[in-house]
Amino acid sequence: MNASKIANDIMRIFQKSMRMPYDTGNLANNGVVSRGIGNGNYRVIIGGDVAPYAVYLEYCPLVGRSDKINRHKGFVEKIVAQEVIPYLKGLRK
Repeated sequence: MNASKIANDIMRIFQKSMRMPYDTGNLANNGVVSRGIGNGNYRVIIGGDVAPYAVYLEYCPLVGRSDKINRHKGFVEKIVAQEVIPYLKGLRK
């Protein structure tokens, strides 16, 4: 299996994850992309120019300037730990 396929599989894991924040669908549908970075290496980007608010969903304890708890805090780590790592471990079998 090549790096491009693995990066695309990881991108799809994020897009389909029940842990992915979903309001308008922009982050899940457009804000997760796989990009080649040279020498057969790939990067999966979450947020970026299309969904710059992803960083706030990931790291901020509160929503905006409100007192409302950000229920999505740590969503990237949760998806990696609970979905991506098991996928990668399955590749070694």
